[in-house]
Amino acid sequence: MRTPGYGKRLIEGLLSGLCVICLLLTGFPPDLGAASLFPIEVAQPIGTEEGLWLGCTSYVGYFGSPLPGLEIERTCDSNSVVTPWGPRNLNLANLAGLKVVVRRFDEVTGLLGDTIVVTIDASALQTGRSRVMSVSVDTVVAATVDCVRENASRGASRWPRLRHLRLSVVGPSRYARYDGVYAVSPAVRRRQFH
Repeated sequence: MRTPGYGKRLIEGLLSGLCVICLLLTGFPPDLGAASLFPIEVAQPIGTEEGLWLGCTSYVGYFGSPLPGLEIERTCDSNSVVTPWGPRNLNLANLAGLKVVVRRFDEVTGLLGDTIVVTIDASALQTGRSRVMSVSVDTVVAATVDCVRENASRGASRWPRLRHLRLSVVGPSRYARYDGVYAVSPAVRRRQFH
């Protein structure tokens, strides 16, 4: 004998199970849960005596939600690169005062449809030259834009729905040329060993 409300509970159970399956099929990374310690690689403009290089810095931590944009959010974070003089922060975007903001639109993916919305805040840039080496801040901003685009592709390898990056640069008007929508293609995903 079925109890009252049996049909309603059955449908609710099926719908919740279907939601979980949809999340898994759309690229929700089950191995990157909120309580998991996991690594990410972040493209950053690295400064040396030889100039500016686009390099990768690894970060390991409890990053909370596995939403797209984890790598993008750390584009301008300080890093710790081993040098002959000990660990140093060589991230020129960080040293020049750039900030990156990823705007979140929904709780499941954080995306606006298939687009991630990002702002580079260049309003606090150091004038003339960056504070590390002899690289101009205009070059640092251009390299940071390239790094944000690379980091978006890293996120797309976990989130197949991510297809576009809407980028704006706040600050001096000469950087408005970087404003726009860029196509995002997934980076090659590295194999994980467990």
